[in-house]
Amino acid sequence: MAETAAHEKVIQQYLDEVAARLPKSEPGGHEMVLRELRDHVWELVSEQAEGRQPNLQDVYAALAQVDPPEKFAPAAEQSASAAAPNPRLTTLAVVCSGMQMLGLVGVGVGIPVLPGIGGFAAIAAFLLMRARADAQRWQLRLSALAAACGAGIIVLDIARVMG
Repeated sequence: MAETAAHEKVIQQYLDEVAARLPKSEPGGHEMVLRELRDHVWELVSEQAEGRQPNLQDVYAALAQVDPPEKFAPAAEQSASAAAPNPRLTTLAVVCSGMQMLGLVGVGVGIPVLPGIGGFAAIAAFLLMRARADAQRWQLRLSALAAACGAGIIVLDIARVMG
């Protein structure tokens, strides 16, 4: 009996996570969805047990076969969170692009420190954004272009200083 209570507790935790993500505008329909989902999970548990008394491994295997709770969020929330740009990355892209522009001005004016700072900032921004999974495509393209130009600025500055 304690084993069944443990099974039910694990399934109830999953259902609570699902319930937290269901649309708030349809609270009356939640009970039916959760009841059907509970029945489906128990069917999967029975299939996993193959005629024997189910254990917790069977419960976890059944839960692995159903959608994760995040899939029950409204489509608008899922697409908004997936497409929302990261404000820190946006700021980083703008700041590093600005530093690169200062570097270009430094090359033209002959100030030796600015090009190096601008070039390294552009390369650093590119490497940081490449490492982030939530970087937008335009941010990656802008930072790649800035990194290529930044490396060029550094080479030009070195050639100017050496020559």
